[in-house]
Amino acid sequence: MDKKLISVTADDVIRVLKEAFDLDPTAIQILIDHRVPCNEALADHPTIQVGTAENWRKYRPKSHNLPKNAVHTIGLLGLLNGVFGKPDGGPIAGAYDFICDFCGATNVPELDGKRSGDDCPLCVNGTIRLGPIFDFKNLWAPEKPKEDKE
Repeated sequence: MDKKLISVTADDVIRVLKEAFDLDPTAIQILIDHRVPCNEALADHPTIQVGTAENWRKYRPKSHNLPKNAVHTIGLLGLLNGVFGKPDGGPIAGAYDFICDFCGATNVPELDGKRSGDDCPLCVNGTIRLGPIFDFKNLWAPEKPKEDKE
């Protein structure tokens, strides 16, 4: 068998993630949201993105599946970003809606610029959480110029 070196870009990975998401958004949402506990050695890897279990429990309280003693977590995007990444982050990101866990507000201008964990500006009783993923993007791609509408 002829072994050839294959070059894969972040855009290639994102294209396949988008194709998979189009085919089965529920499965890909669950896969992207899944985290597993990992050890300190993996957490110290220079390019693989590892998060804290504490943050995952805070920002995705309904989707975490972590044992109470978990300290570090890894997910699929963190591992994929490790292939392309550098210490301050990799190129592959999910684009999420934000939703209020109390009033259910989502995709409204008042949530623009808010982050997961912020108080909801609409109802004041809720907290903004990550909602469902709706796209994947390359954080390293140059921004496309915005078209002026006259």
